[in-house]
Amino acid sequence: MRILVLGGTRFFGLQLVHRLVEEGHQVTVLTRGRTSAPLPPSVERLVADRQQAAALREAVGARTWDVVIDNIGFTAEDSRLAVEVFAGRAGRFFFTSTAAVYSCLEGAVNPYREDDTERLPERARARENPQLAYGFGKLEAERVLQRAYRERGFPITILRLPIVIGPRDHTLRAYSYWVRLKDRAPLILPDGGRVDWRFIYSGDAVRAFLRLLEEERSIGQVYNFAQEEIVSVREFVKLSAEILGTEVETVDIPLQWLRAQRIEPVFSPYSIPRSWIVDISKAQRELGWRSTPWREWMRASIEWFEREYHGPPPENYFHRAEELQLIQRWRQMTAT
Repeated sequence: MRILVLGGTRFFGLQLVHRLVEEGHQVTVLTRGRTSAPLPPSVERLVADRQQAAALREAVGARTWDVVIDNIGFTAEDSRLAVEVFAGRAGRFFFTSTAAVYSCLEGAVNPYREDDTERLPERARARENPQLAYGFGKLEAERVLQRAYRERGFPITILRLPIVIGPRDHTLRAYSYWVRLKDRAPLILPDGGRVDWRFIYSGDAVRAFLRLLEEERSIGQVYNFAQEEIVSVREFVKLSAEILGTEVETVDIPLQWLRAQRIEPVFSPYSIPRSWIVDISKAQRELGWRSTPWREWMRASIEWFEREYHGPPPENYFHRAEELQLIQRWRQMTAT
């Protein structure tokens, strides 16, 4: 197949490009050209800002593709431009969305289902919260594409992914825990690390795209993809320590107390006020979805960072000394 990837130079997008080439597809990548990436020699590179209409149209020209994969569409305007440019030029259009869209909905409860966005209203005044801007942007981008499918037959498939973990993860969220475990100092677990998650391994995110390439019945559909296991932050930390071969001393501090001190738990990126579990039964039922075992991909991810990552620590790690002081304050206050 002739496949265009919008944004394929970082993390799982880069992994996807390599895998598509390995599978024998003719791959083109469109980026702004600001990120150096080890793309396979056979990959054609187009340079343009996909948010600039004239630049995108010029870069695309009169080309057509069997599949366009949009990893860098974030707003309704991004989707409107994609429909204008690729209508009639793409046999299929995959949109990489996010489980964060469920945070924008009133009454959404775990596990979050694909049709929640159709059934449930938006949370009152939620658009005023800057932390939800990403989720709302993706939700609006989805709605533009879904309207184009209903009204024009634009051949969309939407993938909603939770937090992605794996080699080359530039967000360094998982590494935020691993670097702390390696320094062997105590680690704060807000609310005892009891929040539950379904993550997705970057290799499994790639597998999701490959599976959809085989299934034309997925046109017009939305799918959650995630790991099958439900794991808590505490379990994530415990397994990480086991793989790293280190002991871990955790300190349980209530999230409410931290926020009362005006302290956001950036040192524990997966500690949020509630669990985050997406329902993957639709992908299991219609696509035969099965994820890589959690322990297996955690080991592969940690070993990659131990062996290959030579960059700086996460920004949140630069305040590690303040975390340890916070632990001392908490222990003194609760020592009675």
